[in-house]
Amino acid sequence: MVGPYPRAASGSRAVPHKLLLLVLSIAFAAAVSAHVFVVDAAPPEPPVIIKALTGDTIVQPDGSYTTITHGEMRATNETAAHSIAQHRVEYSESMETAEILEAFTRKADGKILEVDRTQIFPQAPPGSSQLPFSMTASRRSSSSRT
Repeated sequence: MVGPYPRAASGSRAVPHKLLLLVLSIAFAAAVSAHVFVVDAAPPEPPVIIKALTGDTIVQPDGSYTTITHGEMRATNETAAHSIAQHRVEYSESMETAEILEAFTRKADGKILEVDRTQIFPQAPPGSSQLPFSMTASRRSSSSRT
């Protein structure tokens, strides 16, 4: 060793410092550019976006209660719009009552289409006996509120 710095290795396995520095720089640049690509990529949009979902339960002194729910969903494509076109409210007809206070579709342009009340009816869930019932409201929607 001559001077304050160690000598570079010599022989057939020695890598010149400039070549090593170049290889490391290229590897670092590739890693950084790959990371930037991933960060810049937007995540895919889900088929249905739940914009609002709330529930309020009011309990009376006799123990009876009323639950009011509010939901708003937005479909991001036609397939999703078909999948949320019907909304089920499950309840036991022998023990509970269900009432749809409001049901409509808000289109992307802001136009509101009321749900036809004749399309809201009780029915047994698929694959079950008569209980519990579910109230089904048919909608043609990309956004709805019940």
